[in-house]
This record gives sequence, structure tokens and C-alpha cells, in this order.
Amino acid sequence: AERVRRFQLLHGRRLKPGPALRPSKGVNEGEQGPVSTIGHYLNPRRENAMHDLERLMWSTIPFAIPIIAIIGGIMLAIIRTTGQQRLAELERRERIAAIERGVDPSKLPPMVGPYSYESGNGSGSRTRRAHGLMIGGLVCIAVGISLMVFLSSVEPDKRIWAIGLMPFLGGVALLISAKVIWPPSDAK
Repeated sequence: AERVRRFQLLHGRRLKPGPALRPSKGVNEGEQGPVSTIGHYLNPRRENAMHDLERLMWSTIPFAIPIIAIIGGIMLAIIRTTGQQRLAELERRERIAAIERGVDPSKLPPMVGPYSYESGNGSGSRTRRAHGLMIGGLVCIAVGISLMVFLSSVEPDKRIWAIGLMPFLGGVALLISAKVIWPPSDAK
């Protein structure tokens, strides 16, 4: 009773007493077990706080997913770059060790880094990049055309089909960049 009176003085309001008896879990049907209501008087907003916490949790999940994806992508890029740097360092050490053993440097294969434009099967070759850009451009053009056809059939009176121009023109730009990057043919 003293705690209740102190709470009323602090918060300037009277509390309504809760029911002294209510059904509790695990008790047979029809029976009621005694429940202490003093906890409710000490922290009257406990149920609301839990509800607010749950609402806050569910409202932050849509923002947490992209943030986690971005952080994961950045971490993946850092790990991949570090791994490629380590492989390049090992390749240089091997090359130096071979030269120290007396191997002619002209007989060693050329060092081809992942970002070089030399011809070859590496991930950085011009041909491979041009093929990737060409495939991406063709996919974007197909998506743009199909989007334009779909939107013009859904709303024939409106010019909503123009939304399909964005992926279409993006695909055209990718095809142009593939043509620019394409390695020159050595026709002699």
C-alpha cells in the first residue's frame, strides 16, 4: 500500500486497482488462481513498453535488411580484393624465386593481373568484359521491350509504357560500351 501511495504522489494520478483474481495458465478450466497486482502498480506501462518494442522491431526490419546486404557486399568486396592481392603477391614471389634460380625471365609466362586488358582467359580481359556488357545490354533491352508491351496493354490510353524506355535505353548504352571496349581485330 505504501508503494502504491508513493507512485500516486510521484505521478499525480490515482491507479485503478486491477482484479485480484484472474485465470492463470496451467489451471483447470473454471478455476482461478491468485495473481499479484503489485507489479502492475509499480510499472503500469510494462505491457505498452513491450508493445512499443515489438512495433519498433518490426518497423526497423525493412531498413535492417538492405543495410545488412550493403555491409555484407562491402565485406565481400574487401575479402575478394585482399585475396586477389595475396595471389598477385605470391605470383611475384614465385617469379622472383625463379629468376634467382637462374631461369630466363623471357621464358616465364607474362604476369596477367585481374584488371589488365591483355588478351587471355583472365577475368579482366577485354573480350570477357565486352561479352558481359553485351549480355547485360541484351537482357536490359528485352526487359525494356517486354515492359513497354505489358504496360501499353494494361493502360492503352495512357503513355505509361514509356517507363520501359529506361531499361531499354540502359541496354542500348551497355551495347555501345561493349562495342567501345571490344578488342580490335588483328587483321594483317
